[in-house]
Amino acid sequence: MAENCAFHGSAGPDAEGRKHMGRDAVRAAYAALFDAFPKAAWTKGRHVVTGDTGLSSWRFVGTTAAGQQIEVDGCDIFAFSGELIALKDSYRKARG
Repeated sequence: MAENCAFHGSAGPDAEGRKHMGRDAVRAAYAALFDAFPKAAWTKGRHVVTGDTGLSSWRFVGTTAAGQQIEVDGCDIFAFSGELIALKDSYRKARG
């Protein structure tokens, strides 16, 4: 990821979701995700790249430390700066 990258989570206080700005903040956000879901996998991935934009669709399958299982479909829109990711903008289905 680019040094000044951003990750916009699928939920959060802002219209864009929770914003994580900069490589260290993005790394910390993913560390927290893997702490919350020690068993996590993204399956059924499909990926398309055109120019400086990419799209990935996926199914997240995870189990929390308490044993709760989660399964949800989602997608990411990527903006690239050269060969590095400048923005990862995530979306997921809401269950319930």
